[in-house]
Amino acid sequence: MSGLNRVRNVLESGLIGLFLIEALRAAIALIYGRVASASIYPAIDLTLIDPSTSGLISPIVVQGEMILLAAGMILPLLTLFFGRWRGMLFLMGLAVAGARLVMALPSESLSPLVGAALTIGAGLGYLACVVRHRLTHLPYLFVIGFTADQVLRAAGNTLDVSLNASYMPIQLSLCLILVVLVIVNSARPVKLTSAEGRGLFTLWGGVGMGALLFLELALLASPNAAAGRAGFEYTPLVPALIVATALPLIPAVRDSARGFVGLFDSAAQGWVWLLLLALMIVIGTRVQGVVGGVALVVAQAIASLSWWWLARPQAEKERNFSGLWMVAAMAVFGLLVVCDLFTYEYAYVRDFAGQVAFLNRVVTPLLRGFRGLGLAVLMLSVVLAALPVVASRRSGAWSSGSGLQSLFGALVVVAAGLGGLFFARPSVIVPVRDVAEIRVATYNIHSGYSEFFHYEL
Repeated sequence: MSGLNRVRNVLESGLIGLFLIEALRAAIALIYGRVASASIYPAIDLTLIDPSTSGLISPIVVQGEMILLAAGMILPLLTLFFGRWRGMLFLMGLAVAGARLVMALPSESLSPLVGAALTIGAGLGYLACVVRHRLTHLPYLFVIGFTADQVLRAAGNTLDVSLNASYMPIQLSLCLILVVLVIVNSARPVKLTSAEGRGLFTLWGGVGMGALLFLELALLASPNAAAGRAGFEYTPLVPALIVATALPLIPAVRDSARGFVGLFDSAAQGWVWLLLLALMIVIGTRVQGVVGGVALVVAQAIASLSWWWLARPQAEKERNFSGLWMVAAMAVFGLLVVCDLFTYEYAYVRDFAGQVAFLNRVVTPLLRGFRGLGLAVLMLSVVLAALPVVASRRSGAWSSGSGLQSLFGALVVVAAGLGGLFFARPSVIVPVRDVAEIRVATYNIHSGYSEFFHYEL
């Protein structure tokens, strides 16, 4: 029964991880589009625009959304005062389910960005609480979350299907399942030892979490981006990356990782881990073809194993500032996203004209200097992501597991890999006759945004 209770808790964490990752992905695109739309709003004559045109947003509306987003980011600070109370874990779990539903429901008064902000805030608060009370379950939140996210995006041909209106019944079901799991797990908590239950984030853990999230979302957990970087086929890379993401769920894989790092002195283990991850990403982004694709798959397995190093057991009478380091994690994540954006968006800015032409002497050369620095941003994220391992003096953060956990992990790996293989398979070309119109191609520019930065492929 204890094993089943653990699996139930892991499923709860995995669902919250999925919702948090979906919200982070959506928030990046929504913030970019809404801020860009608000920036051009004052220069547009609204009398010349069709009122039904989507995307044009007043700066006042966006300002309110940014304030709400900032409030969501600091929501984990509540755990500094109430984190010891186990009921906080219960409340944050329910808040994630409700916020994700707000994000999915169509509403004229609440934009998806509001729902994403609430989901991120509640998800970070849940993270700060789960590390206090269920430390060993923390890595599963990210591993299962990213595994499920990749399967869903494979089903949407790289687009997150959870953003579609047709996905709403599934999203409602998942939210209801999460609510049931939160209630049952709170009523019948799993029995954990002090080392398994009481933990904390350090500053390095928060920094590493933000960098790992960026590394996953920008490259390793995005098969389309990985395929483009490695010059490898998308179809076989999808299931390979999904399997690499989920492999650490199998205790034998974690035991092998512990045996590998155990070959080195405890002071050198973190540096070996960092160099190995950096080497795989450099090869994957610089060597084209099979070698590059395999290197990125190995890099993803290393990154997925790194989630076990973010937090550590809490010593007696030690203060827990996990909520504060969640805020630091989002600051690092946001900074890396902005740096990455500059390497492929603003690095190709055109010269300014008119009254601001004087900026061409300094600003445009500065922005264009970001060209080709995408790998440098990735390397920075690798260094930051490995800091928790470098700072740790433990011989290995990976825990062993029972037979039931091995079975659960193997089932998830096989099911997710087969799901990714099924969804990523090339479409069968069906002959069409006697129709009035045939679409032979779709041309898309500007990342799918309209002229007023409304996302509509």
